[in-house]
Amino acid sequence: DKLPNFASTEDELKYINIMKEKLNESVSFIPIYETLNSKKHEYIYYKTDHHWTTNGAYYAYKTLGKYMGFTPLKKDYFNIKDLSNNFLGSLYSRGGFRNINADTIQAFIPKNIENIDYEVWYSDTNKTLNSFYNKEKLNEKDKYAVFFDSNHPLVKVKTKVNGAINDKKLLIIKDSYANCLVPFLTSHYGEIYMVDLRYYDKNINDLIQSEGIEDALILYNANTFFEDASITNIM
Repeated sequence: DKLPNFASTEDELKYINIMKEKLNESVSFIPIYETLNSKKHEYIYYKTDHHWTTNGAYYAYKTLGKYMGFTPLKKDYFNIKDLSNNFLGSLYSRGGFRNINADTIQAFIPKNIENIDYEVWYSDTNKTLNSFYNKEKLNEKDKYAVFFDSNHPLVKVKTKVNGAINDKKLLIIKDSYANCLVPFLTSHYGEIYMVDLRYYDKNINDLIQSEGIEDALILYNANTFFEDASITNIM
């Protein structure tokens, strides 16, 4: 509704609904569209980038809870911290418009963070870190890569609260939209396996069996889901 008159655009919801109708009945469809539409007057998408903001991801997380069986945490559980106030993203690079306001990237940090330990393992580098955020990326052009160091084939996140680990495990088949949402889910799953099919060349069923994973979430933005052929690797 913010585009100029007669601007050519596709009806994204139309294709989302077609996809929904074709899903196997064993797959639960989570209707994020209406949630986001109801918050469209808030800062839920970057102005200069194609991703949703962490605030937009938070609202999606709240909707996920209704369908995935967990109680979402309220906003006052978090300290909301600005990571960058000078983010100029992918739309800025492609659009050619200048002299516009930069975006702000935020992180939602649990107020009891001192009681929480994170282990974040990256399969392609075999590195294990204790944070979701690579703050070195804030000095680069693609500042959104601050979340989980951008995209990797497989990232394993293990969360301990007061030394204990929740025994629930979650597989997320994802694109970069998941990167700023996954930190919310660590409060509900002790282990999260993030798989990006654009880079992951192993058998997903083998991963599920070897790690004893029972829950799975497929989380994409519509463009990537409909246009990127790597999604067929899920079969």
